[in-house]
Amino acid sequence: MSRKIYTSASKRLETLPEIFTGSDLTMLCGWRSQIASTYLANWRKAGLVRSLGGRSDIHMNLVRNRH
Repeated sequence: MSRKIYTSASKRLETLPEIFTGSDLTMLCGWRSQIASTYLANWRKAGLVRSLGGRSDIHMNLVRNRH
């Protein structure tokens, strides 16, 4: 039985670029689109990620760049 290892949102976001797309997230983290969307929504609510306009699917990583 494999043991799951918890990785904090901050640690995950430290590995991502300052600007990324949803597609980047699925490829870099190895997640399906639905899982990546859930993480993005949770990170936005927590103030860790800011989406850059409408339905553009471009996101700013506020852990890497607070500005």
